[in-house]
Amino acid sequence: MIRKMALLAETVPEAVDLTSGMPSWDTFPISSATFKCKNGTTLELSEDEMKDITPYQSSQGMTELLTWIRKFHEKYHSPPLMDNENSERRFDICVTPGAMGAMSVLFPIIMERNDVVLLEEFNYPGTTNNIDKVSAYPIELSMDEFGVKPDALVDAIVNWKQKAIESGAPNPDDLNPPKVFYTVPIGHNPTGIVVPLQRKKEIYKIAQKYNLLIVEDDPYFYFQYDEIFTPSYQSIDVDGRVIRIDSMAKFFAPGLRIGWVTGPSKIIRTVIPAQVSATIAPGAFAQIAVLKLFGKTGMVGFQDRIQELKNFYKPKRDLSVSLLKKHLKDDVEWIEPQAGIFLWMKLKNLSDSMIFIDSEDCRKYGVFVVPGAGFLVRPKGPCPYLRISFTRMSTEDLEKGIICLSQWIKDATRKELSGI
Repeated sequence: MIRKMALLAETVPEAVDLTSGMPSWDTFPISSATFKCKNGTTLELSEDEMKDITPYQSSQGMTELLTWIRKFHEKYHSPPLMDNENSERRFDICVTPGAMGAMSVLFPIIMERNDVVLLEEFNYPGTTNNIDKVSAYPIELSMDEFGVKPDALVDAIVNWKQKAIESGAPNPDDLNPPKVFYTVPIGHNPTGIVVPLQRKKEIYKIAQKYNLLIVEDDPYFYFQYDEIFTPSYQSIDVDGRVIRIDSMAKFFAPGLRIGWVTGPSKIIRTVIPAQVSATIAPGAFAQIAVLKLFGKTGMVGFQDRIQELKNFYKPKRDLSVSLLKKHLKDDVEWIEPQAGIFLWMKLKNLSDSMIFIDSEDCRKYGVFVVPGAGFLVRPKGPCPYLRISFTRMSTEDLEKGIICLSQWIKDATRKELSGI
């Protein structure tokens, strides 16, 4: 009621607004701000602009930022329902505190207690934590070099109860059939896989047949290394069944905590009041920083940023792959990532990558990696995979790290073969 009356008061400027619990602008200690960019650009926030961002913000996001997001979704995804007049199915947006913030308000809306949720067999732990929070039950789907296998998705939909029993669900009879498929289709974390358009079309047809929602969590979409981007699920969504999560964490800066969720208005309009209860609204400084940067440079600036990131990360990806070929070709196998910031490896001669959590050996060999078991929906025996990220290292440190890792793997292989 408070928010409703405050919004109503904004529509009648001449009226006296006694609704708001906001402090006076006169007490706010910051009168202006300046953002200095590495390219020499200076972005100014005047005193009048500071007055605009000091109150509680719209729970959906700043109007100007929403307009900007709509523009580049239209350019890069061209959602078929963007201009649909059906108010429940038309394209809509809500800005959130990063991708995790989007999940925390979205998942309780589209998932219920004891719902079966389908997702890739390897996943970022924060995702499964958010599924656990709503007491839903995740069932993992096997993958190949093109992402989730369509037959694995169909099998899990049709035989979901048997899959739950096989995975050790404590009360499989209490579970509900799956209605949500969650996926990271571009530069998948941790595998680096890019799901090609043809595979996406196959998955989408399955979603249509069995009436699934698709949650497309896509923070690495703009980190594709090919000149022509693989289109998103949103770009082929003719039904209003794709809910897309985007984030500025990797594109701009993780600490800003700015992301957004887009999709059919019926769902997004439920996310907005849920966000009121969670955070009221994303931080104004973070929103205005993103808006100032890309609002000033426009779509050209956004495209320049994509190219800048590609020019920076692609050589690091190429170097990482060349170092693996040079030092580890007999010990690991991998798929060269076409997007994202991760390289996923499978040990050829060792059964379990958990050896890499030994603190003494980490210090001895001077390198740290993430064992694949950390990304399993539910650990089940030895896991021979590991993940490295090649983004933050200098050329010298990257080479040093791969050489150290190579020595560690070779020593561990000798020990295992000799039975030590």
